[in-house]
Amino acid sequence: MRISLLWKSANSGRIPVLAALVVFIGGMLCAPPVSAIDLTETVQVHGFISQAYLLTDNNKFFGPSDKGSFEFQEMGGNLSWKARPNLQLSAQVTYRNAGDTAETTPRIDYVLADYTFYNDAAMSGGLRVGRYKNPFGLYNMTRDVPDTRPSILLPESIYIDIFRDMFLSMDGGQLYGQHRSRIGDFFLDVGVGDLVLDSVMKDTLGVKAQISYVGRLLYEMDGGRLRLAITGVDANMDSSISVEPNGKLNVRTYILSAQYNAENWSLTGEWQPEQRTTLEGYVPLSANKTTTGMSYYLQGSYRFAKDWEALLRYDVLYADRDDHSGKKYSAATTLPAYSRFAKDWTVGLGWNFLPGFLLRAEFHLIDGTLWLSPKENPLPAATKEHWNMFLLQASYSF
Repeated sequence: MRISLLWKSANSGRIPVLAALVVFIGGMLCAPPVSAIDLTETVQVHGFISQAYLLTDNNKFFGPSDKGSFEFQEMGGNLSWKARPNLQLSAQVTYRNAGDTAETTPRIDYVLADYTFYNDAAMSGGLRVGRYKNPFGLYNMTRDVPDTRPSILLPESIYIDIFRDMFLSMDGGQLYGQHRSRIGDFFLDVGVGDLVLDSVMKDTLGVKAQISYVGRLLYEMDGGRLRLAITGVDANMDSSISVEPNGKLNVRTYILSAQYNAENWSLTGEWQPEQRTTLEGYVPLSANKTTTGMSYYLQGSYRFAKDWEALLRYDVLYADRDDHSGKKYSAATTLPAYSRFAKDWTVGLGWNFLPGFLLRAEFHLIDGTLWLSPKENPLPAATKEHWNMFLLQASYSF
């Protein structure tokens, strides 16, 4: 029997069978009686809520932004219980409205059991089972919570919103370990399971998740002053669009990440040298090919006052690293060349005006349309290559 049979419920939109069993059985059998523990010391509850406004001069992003859109809301709540010194049970439910790029129903973001099987002064290791967040780059594991992001929108080159749920979470198991040394701390996370795809992904691409792999090695020096990481992904999906009788979609990529944090400023960069996307079993046969994309961003932030932070970022995404301009693609398809790339200058400002409250504003100067949603912009020829976007967001976290 293949292990993937335990995770089939993820494709039908229900709580993963394995995760539900682990949380229930682990909580009921492994934990001591409630009367014997102090819940105030073992249970943590957190949440967040945000509302944004978007305005674009051309094209649509997260709703009818060309007329002004309030269709960007986020909210969620999470609960963690330290059932035993080496066992933690955690869950988070989120709601996200982002125009036609997200389904507006509550989502089980993660529900897992985290068991630490080894822990001493120099090393620790454990296993997470259930639905967990993928350690994709520097920001994916906390990207749902507004005040953990450096800006309203994460860099679309690495964290593209139209494919957000492809790499967000996984139903399966994840081994993790930490080694503390004189030169710094090393963290390793390696997971296997089914990617959790929402209905937008399924309807747009006709895909169904298959066994995939995501891993990250992270190095930190001086408690996070310097952070270096490499992430590897091997994502596998079946596809039912234009295939006979069945098609395969495989995405393989790796990301190099670096961040330096000083007292009042931070510098961050991430580079995806290649994202190799392979289609098999499609009709016509010309659709069966491998395309290699490339992307990167460089971002700086500066805390110029106690509760104020400014941000500047340059963000680049290419669908084909051998055709940066998109001219070859346009000649073959007659579609706009600028639909194959996106270059974005972002300027942002954040203000923590009260504990837990954050107000952000940012402006994007964009060349290209690669990260626009085809559902919101169904006619590529009707889009504009050069466009600007203004965003304003208020959020509260506790």
